[in-house]
Amino acid sequence: MFFLKPSWLSWRAVFWTLLTATTALVSRWVSNAMEAYPRAREGGPAAACDPAAARDQQRLAGSRVWRVVEGWLADRALQPFRERPGFTPLRILNLDFGPGGVAIALRARAPLDAAVFATDPVTGMGDLARYRAVRRGPRRQPYFIQAWGSGLPFRDASFDLVVASGALHGWPNPAAALAETRRVLKPSGRYLIADLRRDIALTLWLGLRVIQVALVPKDLRALGEPSASLTAAYAPHEAEWFAARAKLPDIMVTRGPAWLMLERSRTASSVS
Repeated sequence: MFFLKPSWLSWRAVFWTLLTATTALVSRWVSNAMEAYPRAREGGPAAACDPAAARDQQRLAGSRVWRVVEGWLADRALQPFRERPGFTPLRILNLDFGPGGVAIALRARAPLDAAVFATDPVTGMGDLARYRAVRRGPRRQPYFIQAWGSGLPFRDASFDLVVASGALHGWPNPAAALAETRRVLKPSGRYLIADLRRDIALTLWLGLRVIQVALVPKDLRALGEPSASLTAAYAPHEAEWFAARAKLPDIMVTRGPAWLMLERSRTASSVS
């Protein structure tokens, strides 16, 4: 018994030492995460600017969860045209297509006679998107074009539907890009601009930071993603101000827990 007591005490000391150290580390991490909570917008480098981070982003974009989100967004954008189909083939534009997931989802869900165009300013992104489109095998392929959202190579009133996902916070001049959206949109057309929102709840922010540490690939995490994109995002009232400045018609803002959508009110717009 004389030898057991010191051993028990030593294990107890080790336990409390580890517990104290763990508590201190967790408290420090939570404190740092709370200090990093976005109180004002701060832009940063896009993942596409770093080849290793871009590869990580592409792998995530190919995941099942990502494809479900892309499909949901495409269905939401196309729903009014299913409720009130027109007599002319749809013309659809996807701005800043990135790896191409949303454009591919739109092509797969749109009518066979629809034409889907997609633009992105990053060199080489079109080749990646075409490769992914061929692998997914929709009935027809989108047309991938290299172009800036603020200088689209299309005529006025060219499209029935304009969609952008995750692009708003990366545009150098959001008002100019949204004005281009208005210019190429038909008078009765629909737009859907989806992005993150900066003013999320603190609990969601802490959860995002946990996911960033535990699940995000290291090269993408080195750029601070995905919290860096959220810090660069706009609050709903800021996005609405950009849309109003661009004179987009019938603005409706949908506020999600960590995302926002600028879209045309279905009650105010008509589908030709």
